[in-house]
Amino acid sequence: MATSLNTILNSPGIAVREIDVSGTTQTNTGTNIFFAGFTSQGISDEPTQITSVTDFESQFGLPQTSAEKYTYNAVQQIFSTSNASVTFTRMPYGSGAGLGYADSVNALIFPVVGVSAVEVDPCNYFRNIDENSCRVNFPWLYDAHFVSPSLCYGSANLECSLSAQTENAGNLYIHNHPIEYDSIVTGFKFVVDHDGIEEDLQVFQLRPTQNGFNTSYSVVTSFALSNIYADMDEDQSHLSNDGKRLIVDLTNTTFAREFQVTNGLLSGQTLSGLYVSAGDVFGTYSMAGNPVLKYFPVSSGIAASYQTNITTLSSLTPSSTFNVVTTAVQTANTDLLISFCGVPVEAGLSCQTITALNLQVPEQDRYNFYPVAGDAQLNDANFYVLGEPISQTLNATEYSLLQNEQFNWKCGAYDNVNPTLDISNNNVQAGLIIINKANTR
Repeated sequence: MATSLNTILNSPGIAVREIDVSGTTQTNTGTNIFFAGFTSQGISDEPTQITSVTDFESQFGLPQTSAEKYTYNAVQQIFSTSNASVTFTRMPYGSGAGLGYADSVNALIFPVVGVSAVEVDPCNYFRNIDENSCRVNFPWLYDAHFVSPSLCYGSANLECSLSAQTENAGNLYIHNHPIEYDSIVTGFKFVVDHDGIEEDLQVFQLRPTQNGFNTSYSVVTSFALSNIYADMDEDQSHLSNDGKRLIVDLTNTTFAREFQVTNGLLSGQTLSGLYVSAGDVFGTYSMAGNPVLKYFPVSSGIAASYQTNITTLSSLTPSSTFNVVTTAVQTANTDLLISFCGVPVEAGLSCQTITALNLQVPEQDRYNFYPVAGDAQLNDANFYVLGEPISQTLNATEYSLLQNEQFNWKCGAYDNVNPTLDISNNNVQAGLIIINKANTR
């Protein structure tokens, strides 16, 4: 329609103009808004500019479902509160006019996994418990039966403030601290005298046997510090010296041997050192006039280092035997400040102890669970669980076949424990299928 201009003079100098704008299209200006929603008609997946609620109704129709009412209310709110420029896209959620269910659905396909439950052997369970776990979780067992993987036998006074006396060198001393477990001795430590003289110490591994009123000692092996270190001054840098003790490392020395641990907490480890049997003791000999060790004179029964009358090393060759009056050893009141340290070959809890105590594995740890490969209908599983699902989209045809069970369903767990949902090729390997579909009515 053409625009006309009428001028009316109401008074001198004042004019009123009437302009017909009925043929002019008004465009909203301001914020640009884009949103998507469900409608009962109109083109889908195509951004469309709308200028008013009326314009929206003419293109996308009036609401028929709850989802469409939500979209329609949003359109009304936008145009009633702003002058925004609006672009709308219709979302397809069904065929035809957009009623009913989706054309495609999402499926979660779970495999069935056969599980074998194997009861844990008490011996394997308890002997693999480390020292701290045993101390915290089984304190009664730790206190009475746990064998520490690191043990020392000998003087209890090595850490004390020292006012000790020097040994009477030139005699064999027996340190009657029997080794409690078969062990690998990895070193020993003793109190030094702080002079600058090079000193040597002969060490003997002795195996005692009670023989009436005497104790018979068989020499298993012996070594001298000078065979290990060229310089035997206790201040040398390659021996650890903390100001009180000389700490001698026997591992990987010329006489040390390697031992493969086959039982206990350290099973599988390789240890280096001197193998000693439970009950063995050590003896030491310092050359006459050149004492090496120090000692405390203490009350009988507290310490057990005994000075023998053996003064020559020639009588102490390996496999030789000598006798000591048993009562003399038992009443020894000298504590020579030396201690031998090693690793029991069966640390932790032994199977013999576990069996004797009839220990039972805690219920929460009683079984180990393993997936069993193969068809879940055929394999020898104790029970079955649902495995990790996969997600898959099904079209209308596949969904129809699934609803009508028109496929070959194999309820099984397979070598890779992965499910399969291939309805078109009649191959379904699953224990559970969950369908996620949107019902918009």
